[in-house]
Amino acid sequence: QLSFSEITNAFHELICRHQNLRSLWYHENGDNFTTVMPPYPIHSWPSLEVIPQEHVKSHVMRPFELQNEFPVRLFLPTLEQDMEYQKLLLVCHHIATDAIGTVACARDLSHLIQKSDANLPDLEIFDHNM
Repeated sequence: QLSFSEITNAFHELICRHQNLRSLWYHENGDNFTTVMPPYPIHSWPSLEVIPQEHVKSHVMRPFELQNEFPVRLFLPTLEQDMEYQKLLLVCHHIATDAIGTVACARDLSHLIQKSDANLPDLEIFDHNM
């Protein structure tokens, strides 16, 4: 079974590899701007969130604040009866990836997690379209 830190480390490595996933997006005086954050330090980066299965929809649909947070989230839904991890949920905002790019990110994350030689959970992908 994968540990929380193994999954979080793989998630952070994914963000390092894809600069769109570590970008902040904002609108000012009628113009759009992007700030690509450096790959390190990672202390302020998003981390894996463990959530109850019944809260998946609200977490997936939660709007991104693109000027303050990266356009990617990773969730680990659990079932209350046994608290076993069921699947990973990768949520990407469409400003950072299109459908093909989101699949590529999911594939990269899968490969990064497999480096840990642990069993890989199912991975669901959501392209968050505001």
